[in-house]
Amino acid sequence: MSDVAEISDKALMPPAIAERIVSPAAFAEWNGINADFAYLRRELPLAMASPEGYDPFWVVTRYADVREVSHQPDIFPSNGYRCILSSKAALAEMDAPGAPPFLRALITMDPPEHWANRRLTFADFAPKGVKGLEESIRAIAVQSVEEFLAKGGSADFVEDAALRYPLRVILKLLGLPSEDEDHILRLTQAFQSPQDPDYGTADEGVALDHNVLEDYKDYFYALVDRLRANPDNSISSKIANGMVDGKLLSHWEAMSQMVVVATAGHDTTSASTAGAMWALAERPDLVDRIRADRSLIPHLVDEGVRWASPLLNFMRTAAVDYELHGQTIRKGDWVMMSYLSANRDEDVFEDPETFSLDRPLNVHLGFGHGPHLCLGRNIANLEMRIFYEELFKRLASVELAGPPTRTHSANLCSIKSLPVNFSCL
Repeated sequence: MSDVAEISDKALMPPAIAERIVSPAAFAEWNGINADFAYLRRELPLAMASPEGYDPFWVVTRYADVREVSHQPDIFPSNGYRCILSSKAALAEMDAPGAPPFLRALITMDPPEHWANRRLTFADFAPKGVKGLEESIRAIAVQSVEEFLAKGGSADFVEDAALRYPLRVILKLLGLPSEDEDHILRLTQAFQSPQDPDYGTADEGVALDHNVLEDYKDYFYALVDRLRANPDNSISSKIANGMVDGKLLSHWEAMSQMVVVATAGHDTTSASTAGAMWALAERPDLVDRIRADRSLIPHLVDEGVRWASPLLNFMRTAAVDYELHGQTIRKGDWVMMSYLSANRDEDVFEDPETFSLDRPLNVHLGFGHGPHLCLGRNIANLEMRIFYEELFKRLASVELAGPPTRTHSANLCSIKSLPVNFSCL
């Protein structure tokens, strides 16, 4: 691993920015961290950050460079749990003898193991498989829109729509009972946002709350047993009964994949759906345009993902020396791919801080890129499109009723509250 002392002064990130890049509160504030990334893209597109309490890591901020790193898993592998930004203390805890194992999920895997596990459910998430889900997803969307509109003109869009709707879709995909909705929601929030004061109790720098995994184990181990005794056509059953290299997945491996579907599939879609509504609430002209032309809804969805960028980053570990922007990333170096920054790269997105329905080709990296391109992106896009199709059958106007808030997380930042006033047709 490169020593910070060996790095050119021209590649060293200003300490204040380095501290903010690992600060959950900084991402909740949002505008300041986006200004930091704009500075880095302009002045230090590849910079070494050395925040207190963390191993030093390179930060890749430009769109083209994030794609370049993402597309080369042989050079920049996930390297197990080091694919998630974590403090030295958290990494030491995970490395300690007898420590509970990290999730054996797709995000932690490298080829050929990654593809061997990905193909267990690949057909279900491919366009052909997703197309068959439209009717059931639309029924859930209609229910969710009705519940939101029933609030009578004033609501918290996150709590009353964006939070529950994608979770209900995930429950349907996983074959889980609707009465488990509150339980899965609580686990999802605590697991994905352990540093947020409203959801978790973990110290800063802990990427995932492993205490929550014990609750997950109780729930999903029992599910695996049931589905092996009585298989069905759900994604959970395909995972529980899936085989890799001729062997059934262990309970831990099966649970890991189910947890990622349940958590990542819910939180990112919820944040993107809410991000689009936030823009609509600030921009009545967007509402008028979509009411007049429903064909703009796919543009609303794509821009919602880009603008919200709930997946903030992933980490990679260099397997060999690699040259980028005149700097040598050494074998063993830790590298952050900032999707948030890439999705605001001025070289790719005109006026990137503005929510726009007019981007001719929205090539955002909100779902990642390369071999680890989000498996559930087709379902996420379908969910959001259907929701807004149903909403715009009834929505006349919407405006902010108070300041929105975001979760505290340096890994996956979602919108926590979005108070709005609205009127119906």
